[in-house]
Amino acid sequence: LLKCGKGTTYEGGMREPAIASWPGVIKPGVTHEMASTLDILPTIANWGSTRPTSTLEVAPKTHRAHDPPLIFDLEADPSERYPLPLEGRPDIQAVLAQIETVKAQFEATMVFGESQISKGVNPDLEPCCTPTCSPKPTCCHC
Repeated sequence: LLKCGKGTTYEGGMREPAIASWPGVIKPGVTHEMASTLDILPTIANWGSTRPTSTLEVAPKTHRAHDPPLIFDLEADPSERYPLPLEGRPDIQAVLAQIETVKAQFEATMVFGESQISKGVNPDLEPCCTPTCSPKPTCCHC
């Protein structure tokens, strides 16, 4: 039913089921609330004495920008097959303008961290296909 899949900005990439279990802490049940894996790190860090920093690493721009943007009515069209027309819709234009303002404010406050990808590959950090061998990492020959 949902368009595309993980790694896309369509519903098929956003609506992913999840299971969480923590007896005595998480109440059993089902929720349809929206959450993100981005919520996990700050939550876990908050349990201890660590606080996540506001520094983010951003991969090279490979975004899937649509010009003009694609807007869908997800209640009526969860498969995202029929974009809403933007012309003659001041309500949608107002929302898009608000999104652009918030996006510009967010980008103006971003602090970019050092790219880990540009550091290259370290074979000593690759998984070992013979986990019981010794001494590591010299015994790992996959």
